[in-house]
Amino acid sequence: MNKSKKILLIVFVVPILLGLVVAISSKLMSNDKNTIDKVNVIVDTTQFSRITTEELKSILGEPELVEEWTNTTQKGNFNFTSFEYNVNGNHYSFNIYEDSVVSLIVEPPKYYDLEGDVFHYTQKNKKDILQQFNIELGSNGKKKTDTGFALIYSPVNEKIGKVDIQFIDTDNKTFEWIKVIYNLNYFD
Repeated sequence: MNKSKKILLIVFVVPILLGLVVAISSKLMSNDKNTIDKVNVIVDTTQFSRITTEELKSILGEPELVEEWTNTTQKGNFNFTSFEYNVNGNHYSFNIYEDSVVSLIVEPPKYYDLEGDVFHYTQKNKKDILQQFNIELGSNGKKKTDTGFALIYSPVNEKIGKVDIQFIDTDNKTFEWIKVIYNLNYFD
């Protein structure tokens, strides 16, 4: 190959190849930026939707505490039984009506015991809070309230009527309490 062909090759082909390399690498990097970080699931809350107490016990064992109480609402008075568990340092309170789990409250150690840590989220838009509890918004799911301190979705999906997330600290990306209501018939 003569010298002029080598110069033409360097002048035209090398920039094209470099352009391709830059385009491909920038595309890969932009895909990384658009990828949602995987979140650690704290608990799959959907598995508890309207299950019986026996099914709950088969998943978590015998509760550490059982309490009877009355939930007074505009719809009437409902005699609930609460099953309390501590799982992986988090406190779970299942509210049961007529042998069906109707709601679940999950609290981190800091909220329940006043020691330890709170729940953390990573996305700026708080979407991964739902993912941490294996909750997906259904086709009719919608955000009802977002005050920055509280976040409420209702309706949510076929298994969950309402999700209430409280004590959100947007600066530190933390929250301290989540209530998942499976059956709205017993709550205002």
